Amino acid sequence: NTMWGDQHDERNMTLVFALGPGNIPWPEQISSASNAIEALHAALDKGHRSWKLRRLGRRTRHALERIAGADPGKLGFGDAFDALMLDVVAEHRLPLEIAMELLLELDATVFVRTVKRWKGAANAGPAEEAIAALVATTDAIHDADLALRVGTALAERHLDAASWRKRFNRVKPALEETLKKNGSTLARYLKSLDAKNDAVLASRVEEAAR
Repeated sequence: NTMWGDQHDERNMTLVFALGPGNIPWPEQISSASNAIEALHAALDKGHRSWKLRRLGRRTRHALERIAGADPGKLGFGDAFDALMLDVVAEHRLPLEIAMELLLELDATVFVRTVKRWKGAANAGPAEEAIAALVATTDAIHDADLALRVGTALAERHLDAASWRKRFNRVKPALEETLKKNGSTLARYLKSLDAKNDAVLASRVEEAAR
């Protein structure tokens, strides 16, 4: 798939060459990813500060980069990964943006399964409207990879408006094409995203409509 541009393709090619025979991750790569996931989950239980969670999040993402495109459930640490993703809607919360950055490194179907689990959560807390937007995204976009890219953009909280719009514009043509095939439009999709109580998400929806 080349719709995400040369930079994404080159990164994936580099990672493929780092894998073992048959593009299967080496045992040490799997172990590193599993250990990083468990460490991040444990840090949430201990109530570590946000800066440390971000640092552990980066460490976990780097570990997942080494097995890019994999499904944790097929590598023996699916339960640990699912538990970490449920931390997004748990008492000791994993920031949704960190979770999305981790999902971005994996098989896109993992994202779709995770969103279904989040959808059933009794209390999504501060991420409630963002998760609802992800649910609407997976419902509207039947291409898991595209849904993941759009969802990751919507969940991003720190880019300025111009930088975020540049990022979104990379996926916008594919999004519009897919929505058209499904009998919908970008305007209709964006209207389905309820962001009245989430100022950041509301600004992203507004930028996407431009």
